[in-house]
Amino acid sequence: MGAAAPRSRAIPSIPANRGRICSKGAALGETLSLEDRLLHPEIDGRRVSVGRRARHGGARAYAIRSRGTVPTPWPSMSPGQLLTEDYYAANKLIKGFLGTANIDTNSRLCMASSVAGHKRAFGSDTVPGLYEDFELADLVVLVGSNLAWCHPVLFQRLEAAKRARPAHARSS
Repeated sequence: MGAAAPRSRAIPSIPANRGRICSKGAALGETLSLEDRLLHPEIDGRRVSVGRRARHGGARAYAIRSRGTVPTPWPSMSPGQLLTEDYYAANKLIKGFLGTANIDTNSRLCMASSVAGHKRAFGSDTVPGLYEDFELADLVVLVGSNLAWCHPVLFQRLEAAKRARPAHARSS
């Protein structure tokens, strides 16, 4: 098994998260294992060199593109859960190898309804309040949200505020 993933380092001076780190990203290294992972290039289940795999993939992509069954330039969608380095590699592949600038991510698609709602309700795609105001509130109402999963930094801030002001805290 390889070396453990480097741990993220909190920076307390950052105002939005006060040094808290999203629990998903902070624990990512602990969720990875080598079991069921592709550890070397393969074609049809057989191990091959990186160069052979790249040529094979390129030839297949070229053949598909040559048939005209895929629009040119190719539209591409990448998941919203990638790390910065993964986005970089995906962009290099899609823009550099496939030769298209048409790449989008699920993070924008997924947040489109939130953006539209914020713009309509508040006139801007911004958080509709200061995080400090949330921490001072006696009541925070969430509709259709699992705050601990979807907004872990804000969840941690509200939990800390609840502990700091127990007389004002109530849960249901």
